[in-house]
Amino acid sequence: MDAPEIPFMGGEGVPISTTPSELAGWVEEQDKIPLLLALSLYNVPKESLGTFTLIPNSFKERYAAWFDESTGVCIIGCRGTSPTKSSGRLDLQDDKVRTTFILFSN
Repeated sequence: MDAPEIPFMGGEGVPISTTPSELAGWVEEQDKIPLLLALSLYNVPKESLGTFTLIPNSFKERYAAWFDESTGVCIIGCRGTSPTKSSGRLDLQDDKVRTTFILFSN
């Protein structure tokens, strides 16, 4: 099996305008929205995607939470390593702990 292409669409990165249907085929369907929400933390977090809406005041520089009111599911997105940003040292410390994105449901 060939290794998946990184980033998830090839090229330089994932544009903020990327939709779940544009992601590589190897990304599991249930992971597409959480992945795009977490990746949006490298720029400005998405206000909404699909049925998920950013929870007011949940955004910090390195994490945010989105909620789907109809299902009661909350996605916590955590930004990965970005050593060129002001919080790069904290990002590197976070790499000691496995953190990408977490999907919670009730």
